Amino acid sequence: MKSNYKILSILACGLALSACQSTTAPSAPAPTSLGSAASEQSVIAYFSSMQTGGILLLNGRSADVYRVLIKHDERGYWIQDFYQASHRPQSSPVLLTNPADLNKISPTSVVGDLILYYRNGQVYQRATYNAQHQPTGQATTYNPQGKLIVQEENRADGSYSGRFWYPETLHQALSFEMNSKHQVTMAKGWDQQQHAIPSNQCFAEKTLNPKNQQDQCYQLLMQIYQTSATMAD
Repeated sequence: MKSNYKILSILACGLALSACQSTTAPSAPAPTSLGSAASEQSVIAYFSSMQTGGILLLNGRSADVYRVLIKHDERGYWIQDFYQASHRPQSSPVLLTNPADLNKISPTSVVGDLILYYRNGQVYQRATYNAQHQPTGQATTYNPQGKLIVQEENRADGSYSGRFWYPETLHQALSFEMNSKHQVTMAKGWDQQQHAIPSNQCFAEKTLNPKNQQDQCYQLLMQIYQTSATMAD
């Protein structure tokens, strides 16, 4: 399962496609054990690796992830994704309200808390989605060693704040704020050597989809998200 953070949906039309640096991911709750529910009869979908697009497959022979239907109740469909090779969870159990999402690697009808895991069992991302399927409150991303690399706050008034660190070095990389109209109201960026990026090169157009896609902070945000997605695969 892929994450569906608000910031990525805002960035989508521009793509070709909090704590300190030393903060460690909080211990994840033990993933729900499905026991016999993880049998072949309960598997409802197989997907290829994220590197190949998370394509829906006909069977598990070349699958990277499979999805189990835990139960169907009046609220919707409770599902959980697992890595095919290890049978370790790739996601926590989560509620989907749209049956069309049951065979999609990137469901858009998620409600409630969602945790995604690396293959080594470490937490990759944590987020919470409201009844309108929008991220709400804090969303965090960690590197495979459990160190915080992205911290986002989705506020009730529609505004947003994000802090980002270079995944490899954990040096600060980017910090910005947006209002409810998705206009960037504050932005600061730093290169790998921790030199400040000039303000006229840091979301100078006050948008996450600038006409000048050579804007250094825009490029940096793309780099961080792409690096974090590659780590997860």
